[in-house]
Amino acid sequence: DAAEITRKVKHLLLGALIKRVRRLRKTVARHPIVFDDPDAESKRMRGRLQRLELRIKPTKDKLAQYIEELGDIGEEDRGDRTIIEIKHVELRNFGIEHDLLQEQFVYYSDEITRLQGNVDEFSALVTAQKRRDEALENINSLKAKETAAATEIEKAQARVGGHKKEADNIRQEIAALKLELEELSKDRGPLRIRQGRAKLQSDLRETWLRIHKRLVQAMAVLTFALVGIPLSIMARRRSVTFPIGFGAVFLVFYLSLLFSQVVSEAGILPMGPAMWIGNFVTFVLGLALTLAVLRK
Repeated sequence: DAAEITRKVKHLLLGALIKRVRRLRKTVARHPIVFDDPDAESKRMRGRLQRLELRIKPTKDKLAQYIEELGDIGEEDRGDRTIIEIKHVELRNFGIEHDLLQEQFVYYSDEITRLQGNVDEFSALVTAQKRRDEALENINSLKAKETAAATEIEKAQARVGGHKKEADNIRQEIAALKLELEELSKDRGPLRIRQGRAKLQSDLRETWLRIHKRLVQAMAVLTFALVGIPLSIMARRRSVTFPIGFGAVFLVFYLSLLFSQVVSEAGILPMGPAMWIGNFVTFVLGLALTLAVLRK
């Protein structure tokens, strides 16, 4: 329970301490230790994840680029289809206008035929010829516009076909990149799970280390007393035996405590025996000194 572990309890009765240690043991049992050095494993998994992300990033960038290109092609395709629709409308309008101009051309041609040879209708004949020529000119201009519109439609239809082919190719590339990303993501999941387990193991080990360290330091009071009492009895007044001997024991104890903490964190030795080496050595030394005093 994270709330129980992170809360700093400074003073506990022995019964409460035993109860909490049992709860912690149950928690650890649900998360079996699988790594000799969880910190190194967590670092190794982090490095592998970083290398995997370096492989994933170019694929993601390329996928985003293809998606953007597909969007641009879609915009161009919609523009060309709009042009086709507009030109088809223009062609229909040109057809209607062409029919009207053709009717005018036929009408004025008939008028010219009727008015030819009639001197009194000379001015009307000239007007009819002028109107017929204008109609013919407009018909020719309209045909040029129809041809241009038809050419634009053909070009736009060709571009639409090209867009479709290009879009199909890009969709295939996108599908391949998505499949590649999916495969890479499959590798990411187990790595993160393994990294999480290593981190959890490291946290649990750190918790056990703090518990052992507190108990070792608390028990050190008794073992130092076991050493100090016989040393004080054996030492003569104004003798340097006691401070030198006690200082040596004190130095050896804390050096062994630091050594035990290092080898426990590295997983070289089991945490329990390693953390209690200093107290064990001090206890054996104190017991030997006490026996020597009792013999005297």
